[in-house]
Amino acid sequence: MRFRVRDLCSRWGNRPSSARPASLSPSSSNWGNPGCIPELSARNDREDRRRGYPRPELLVCGETVLVLKQRLQVERREEGGAYLPQFDIVLQGDSRQETAARAAIRKFRDYEGRAARALLSGSDFDLWKRMCETVDRVATIRRREARVFVRTLGQVLTKGDATRVRWSSGEKVKLKPEAALSLEILNEGEWFEANVRNDEDGAVAELTNVDPRPDYRPPTDEEIDRFFGITA
Repeated sequence: MRFRVRDLCSRWGNRPSSARPASLSPSSSNWGNPGCIPELSARNDREDRRRGYPRPELLVCGETVLVLKQRLQVERREEGGAYLPQFDIVLQGDSRQETAARAAIRKFRDYEGRAARALLSGSDFDLWKRMCETVDRVATIRRREARVFVRTLGQVLTKGDATRVRWSSGEKVKLKPEAALSLEILNEGEWFEANVRNDEDGAVAELTNVDPRPDYRPPTDEEIDRFFGITA
């Protein structure tokens, strides 16, 4: 079998910038290099397109993964930071790959939950459709745990060496490090929903399908009494 020299020199770094695809040029990627996403290297893109089956691009934050149908677009901003047009996200200052992945996953899971509750309309619904054109939802769901967990509402109290969570029941628990990885996309003080599995001792063993609920507010005692018709 014979090979042409140009086929063997497939690294984009050995080619002039004018020959690179627009999606890999520094002007459209804040990182400005073809290897910014490990799952989609420039060397493999060319071969995969020739064979007709492009490899999926993955966005990873902790144990949460999004499978993309399209390359993540990252545009450099003159005033600093970056812009993710597919998710309508502006990254202020810190525009590393990990920061972009976390922001995109947070926004997608937020909109996914709101869409399931029929809470999207107008421009939000248009953005949700645009995100769905970027994210392979079927492949993303298949990567999630198939086992049935208990859907639970909770709040992140602390993160770091000791991650503590307060469930909607009022119970406070300290998570094991391996379970706490699933909460990487959340901020301290933020409410969330997740599928929770406890071990035989009653401790949290796993959390999956973590969805941020930044707009959630727990009901006050007065609101609870009013709901149940309790009067003083």
